[in-house]
Amino acid sequence: LGKIYQDQGRFDLAANHYAAALAIRPNFPTARLNYGMLMLTRGNFEDGFRLFESRFDNGSVIKIDSYARWTGADISGRRILLHAEQGLGDTIHFCRYAQILTDRGAQVFLAVQEPLVRFMKSLGPDIQVITIRKDPLPDVDFQCSLLSLPHILGTTLETVPGNVPYLFANTVDIKKWKNRLGPTSLPRVGIIWSGNSAYRGDRWRSTSVEVLTPLLSLVDYEFHVLQKDIRPSDENMLARFGNLRLHELGDIADTAALMEHMDVIISTCTAPLHIAGALGRPTWAMLTYAADWRWMVARNDTPWYPTMRLFRQPAPGDWDSVISEIGTNLKLTF
Repeated sequence: LGKIYQDQGRFDLAANHYAAALAIRPNFPTARLNYGMLMLTRGNFEDGFRLFESRFDNGSVIKIDSYARWTGADISGRRILLHAEQGLGDTIHFCRYAQILTDRGAQVFLAVQEPLVRFMKSLGPDIQVITIRKDPLPDVDFQCSLLSLPHILGTTLETVPGNVPYLFANTVDIKKWKNRLGPTSLPRVGIIWSGNSAYRGDRWRSTSVEVLTPLLSLVDYEFHVLQKDIRPSDENMLARFGNLRLHELGDIADTAALMEHMDVIISTCTAPLHIAGALGRPTWAMLTYAADWRWMVARNDTPWYPTMRLFRQPAPGDWDSVISEIGTNLKLTF
């Protein structure tokens, strides 16, 4: 019931039901995790990130138990392995914390998903990037999940490390895309509308080319598809739009370089949204009614990505209103 009320935006009722569930079973990990995400949604980062640690108890994330877990001890002069635990977007979102630990004197190793390795190397020469579950683990003093760092470091709404860019596109790749794209007199708009279909919440966060038709029909813009995977149901629709360009994309660093040539990037809540935000590019997020906790409630901005603007469904499933609002703002901006 708590989760149902949360998805309906009835947060007080959701909180009451989570509290009731935990009164019956205080260590129930799913209730603790959902309650934590509700707190994060409402901007209570201190309690929210504490309860968010319950995700390790329900077996839904990558764990590395080869070393002692870092819980905030003095890290100066010590070696620490930071690692990904969930999706690509989560890794991009929270890798910003690696630099905080190097600034505290730690030698940081960062284990990430293979598609991210080259992009993550742009964090800086002090951070050694390896491929999780593939490369041998280094000899370190501590390990810690990237998504646990906000809790351990005491991040609050007021102290979110929001400086961007903290990741950078490769200059050679940027030049390559400049030559491929050629000149244009139209504003370039990057577009991403669907993500990993295996994600259990994908049917809510992703949309379709058909839904985007009013936006893609605007003739005064050059639209560029910035997602690698096109679903069969969308392929035939794409051919209808003469101002829409598809590209053969390599790894995520290649996508980042292409984004540097966009005037604005429009994306649903998928990994490319985080790429654009981490690059500090002008970015417009298309969000569901019950958006992920990191976007909080009733905000059109986010402290995590200062160059990002949020466009939210006014009712569950109402993508039409989002597309209409974005189309209006495109005309006002470019």
